[in-house]
Amino acid sequence: MISKNLPPIGWRARIGVISPAVGMAVTHDFHRLAPEGVALLLTQVSEPLTQDTVEQLTRVGDFVAEAAKKLVIPQASVVLWNTTTGSLMKGYGYDRELIKRIEAATQLPATTTSTAMLEAFRAMGIKKICLATAYVDAVNEKEKAFLVDNGITVVQYRGLQLLDIRDIVNVAPYTLYHLAKNVDCAEADAVFISCCGLSTADIIEPLEHDLGKPVLSSNIVSLWAALRLAKIREPIHGFGHLLRDH
Repeated sequence: MISKNLPPIGWRARIGVISPAVGMAVTHDFHRLAPEGVALLLTQVSEPLTQDTVEQLTRVGDFVAEAAKKLVIPQASVVLWNTTTGSLMKGYGYDRELIKRIEAATQLPATTTSTAMLEAFRAMGIKKICLATAYVDAVNEKEKAFLVDNGITVVQYRGLQLLDIRDIVNVAPYTLYHLAKNVDCAEADAVFISCCGLSTADIIEPLEHDLGKPVLSSNIVSLWAALRLAKIREPIHGFGHLLRDH
């Protein structure tokens, strides 16, 4: 018999996520690490990304406020715009501009992946990073400029040079592990794996053990920031220093 006393789904928090594409990676990573009682609400912009070009990434933010409204009826606790480069492509301050648009449309607290990335670096005292990405170098240069303008030194970067979203979502963890390992250098405080289309939950902890330094990724910092925004602060083990200790 089903108990009448079961709590509703997401009784602690409902994390509303807006995806610029399919949202498969963030969904996978969320369900690997989500605390008890926290649920995911996923929606997508009306004109999703098909390729990670500078042009599409610059335009996709225009649709975020409209998509955010869909998360109000199922009572999201917070809203996350789940894209790294799609929330920084117009440069310094663009992430905060997008947050204002989302909050005005929903009356809910909001964040973006690039905002979460910067907050995670501050929380961990990270000043210099090596950057591993899915992107072509035209996009990598945009991310580097955003980071530098926000006080983060990018010692070096390496991208997989992928444009098509279908190729990005099929990148294997093995490939990401070796990409991160090969881009790392002694001068960096941490390695950051950039792209919300990449599932990284299973490689963060092995990489931290092997490199001896923090390793963060787009979806890990996104979910960390969204949980903090929803006032869920319990340590989450098995996915790196950020979720466990901050």
